[in-house]
Amino acid sequence: TPEDETENLLWAYLNMFDVYFYENDADNAQHTLDKAEKMIQRFHGSNLAAVFYKNKAKFLNAKGEYQNALASIETGMRVAQEHNFHWDFVSLKYEKALIYKMSGRWSETKKELEELLQNTANGITGKSRLALMNELSEAEFQLGNYRNAYDLMKEHKGLSDSMNSRNYKEQVADVGTRCGTAG
Repeated sequence: TPEDETENLLWAYLNMFDVYFYENDADNAQHTLDKAEKMIQRFHGSNLAAVFYKNKAKFLNAKGEYQNALASIETGMRVAQEHNFHWDFVSLKYEKALIYKMSGRWSETKKELEELLQNTANGITGKSRLALMNELSEAEFQLGNYRNAYDLMKEHKGLSDSMNSRNYKEQVADVGTRCGTAG
């Protein structure tokens, strides 16, 4: 009943959707998404609304319904902006780039990814930055901008090597600390 419906139930539906989606169980993913959609109007001001619209777009994108997926993203981005849900906005923008990628709209893909990478307020670092750079290099390659794609891959490798080196040094220091205090 509607009285029993809480944000926690909506959160559970959104998480169940993720499980079904990544298990390629389209029927249960659709069923769970439908349940979440019935609840979403009650929680429009919640960051769960932005998550719902991202999930809906992801599902539509996988079905090849690119225009409907983009419409869902736009709605989610409006909700995220209205309520100042910065990370949800960033996540929706990334999903938008993936929709453009899946539909072969490489110029739009590039634009979205560049905006994500260039806006330092997004706070995108580490593995997320590497993933964006990798996606952007693919877009550049698809657009025939081979030099840009190559330069991005070189930058990607340098950043990846730096992160791996830093992780290695931290692990060595951690082992040293444990060994030093163990004895």
